[in-house]
Amino acid sequence: MKDPIETLQQQFALPPNWNIVDTYHDVIDLVPAGLRLRGWIARHNQTGEVVSASAAGISENTDARAYFELLERVSILE
Repeated sequence: MKDPIETLQQQFALPPNWNIVDTYHDVIDLVPAGLRLRGWIARHNQTGEVVSASAAGISENTDARAYFELLERVSILE
């Protein structure tokens, strides 16, 4: 079975010269279901500009939402 994050990056790739340099994921037990946080950080190969995006939610998978936030921010800069 393919990694859902890898599949997401293949289907909706960042523009050329942008690469994911870091991700973060955490679950905070403030509520019974847990607050899930996912973040992505990308860097432009030529300018070194760094962009980050994140999403949080209660008992939901935030991977895709955070990735699309990053894709939107990078696309605006392009």
